[in-house]
Amino acid sequence: MFLVTGGRLIAGRVVTKAVARAGRRLKMHLHPHLFRHTYVTRLHELGVDLLVIKGLLGHESVATTEIYTRSSRSSL
Repeated sequence: MFLVTGGRLIAGRVVTKAVARAGRRLKMHLHPHLFRHTYVTRLHELGVDLLVIKGLLGHESVATTEIYTRSSRSSL
């Protein structure tokens, strides 16, 4: 997903550490997955079809995608 000079990929561990470091500065617990979860939850709240969200996430089963609908319902 992220490239550095020379076209090499940045390791997931590096991204995780950078996000955690930003979270510490903001006095928040942050993890890269939080961004994915927040994006999907927001799409669901805006009424985007669950099958579209399933495709965006790359889930094989809509049941896996439905996990996000439970958390968005609880926030209402």
